[in-house]
Amino acid sequence: MDGFLDTGGSEVRKAVSFKGLLFLIPALFLAYFYFYPLLRMAGLGFSGLWAGDPGLARFFGSRDFISVLAFTFWQALLSTLLTLIFALPGAWVWARYRFPGRGIFALVVSLPFVLPAVVVAAAFLSLLGPSGILADLSSFLFGRPLYLEDSLILVLMAHGFFNYAVVFRIVGGFWARIPESVWEAARILGAGTFRSFWYVALPLLAPALLSASLLVFLFCFSSFGIILMLGGPAMSTLETEIYRRALHLFQLPVATMLACVQLVLNFAVIFVQGRLEKRFQTALAFSRRPENPSPNRKKRLPLMVALVSGSIMALPLGAMVLASLRVGDNWSIAAYTQLFRESGDGLFLISPAAAMGHSLIFALASMSLALLTGLCAAVFLSRSDLRGRNLLETFFMLPLATSAVPLGLGFILALHWPIDLRGTPFLIVMAHSLVGFPFVMRVLLPAFRSVPKNLLEAAMTLGASPARTWRLILFPLVLPALGAAAIFAFTISLGEFGASLFAVRPEFATLPVSIYRYLSHPGALNYPKAMAMSVWLMLMTAGSFWLLSRLMGLMKTRSTQDEK
Repeated sequence: MDGFLDTGGSEVRKAVSFKGLLFLIPALFLAYFYFYPLLRMAGLGFSGLWAGDPGLARFFGSRDFISVLAFTFWQALLSTLLTLIFALPGAWVWARYRFPGRGIFALVVSLPFVLPAVVVAAAFLSLLGPSGILADLSSFLFGRPLYLEDSLILVLMAHGFFNYAVVFRIVGGFWARIPESVWEAARILGAGTFRSFWYVALPLLAPALLSASLLVFLFCFSSFGIILMLGGPAMSTLETEIYRRALHLFQLPVATMLACVQLVLNFAVIFVQGRLEKRFQTALAFSRRPENPSPNRKKRLPLMVALVSGSIMALPLGAMVLASLRVGDNWSIAAYTQLFRESGDGLFLISPAAAMGHSLIFALASMSLALLTGLCAAVFLSRSDLRGRNLLETFFMLPLATSAVPLGLGFILALHWPIDLRGTPFLIVMAHSLVGFPFVMRVLLPAFRSVPKNLLEAAMTLGASPARTWRLILFPLVLPALGAAAIFAFTISLGEFGASLFAVRPEFATLPVSIYRYLSHPGALNYPKAMAMSVWLMLMTAGSFWLLSRLMGLMKTRSTQDEK
């Protein structure tokens, strides 16, 4: 990339201006739409603290704050333990064995992680909720419905389902790189399967296990949609308490201080996770390249583990599809047809079809903005001579450490100057772009850094202008990464819920917000319509995930060819 950015002679001044513009675009974007709202929010909270706001003193000195903080921690801890127990067998099978349908198994267990939280919550309601399959089946068999409602068990299971892929990919990927000779040596020394795992695999996997556990803990600690929809009012975490205090009780000083506490704890967890990730990468560097899993078609255990794990992961999604086809006691596609026929009424204001249109429009707009800002940041950071590159990269990645609820609250408090953006669709696009920006940058940065410098220098030597070099050489090389980054940003926007719930006006509701509202109001057709909208959102997300996996595979193939 240096040849593209560092032109010589009369082009020096233009090159300097171009470099400055590359930095200025994402920096100004973050300054106004990230740092300013958070500083405004923190200022409101601390000003109330310094002024001796009685509401702040009463809440933070009460048991309510301690119980909210304690519940946030231990539900995240329990969710992390459950996810590890549930996902490790699948990671072991995928890393160590070859069996029929191995690729499909990996796809099925990875899909839930890219699904929006509202879809995951809807899937578990359709399986285990009051109107779910379990309630219908137990009524038929035992004469009384059995179901889980506003239950911690339901929340823990949904978190395990949602975060399965984190453990599966991180631990399974590391496990697959452990040389076969290690296991052969353990077998020669008489170690069975359990002893090999306890004394050999576990110490080797420790960095990957810690890294995955901290990521899962962070996702569960900052979980909002799942707890809001499955936990009920009795279960209050920092995220849901911020939402309740800000929008229901109008206690903005309390909400802003809770958001500050949430941000500090998030940054602390991410700092520890980053330190562990460096150790994880160091350990990974001493491992061999991935080998094909050991052929073991004669053993039934790996296949059984894969079948059971895959079936459990597919069950909630299948239940959601069935729930969307059941209206009352009849099987029908009425819920789907009503999505496109019904106009908005006094309760929901807009129709589900309009909400789908809003989601697609917002996703396309936020994808474009996230691509623009992420592309500028990636090109700027790809320079090998850049001083303070690691610090700047951390600066650009900060939105990743901020959950959507504090961000949405900051938008409401701050973005009224110099133009009042509150209540406008533009605010939703900004929120979604800000969430997608770090992902776009992380996808594009390795692609730009891997571009051979000699290609760009050769083009410059032959008289090609920077624009021509970009169009004919650089753009084709990074095109798969650009496509993957665009799909990342599009998918993130489709499923974003927390910031949208704060920023969106009823007439601009997105699909996740509409699903939540339909599930929150009783009605014979509201429940199946919410499930039908969830199915549509799942299909759109799954299609994006499929395209993303194809593009990432193309990028990996191209990288392998470059190494050869």
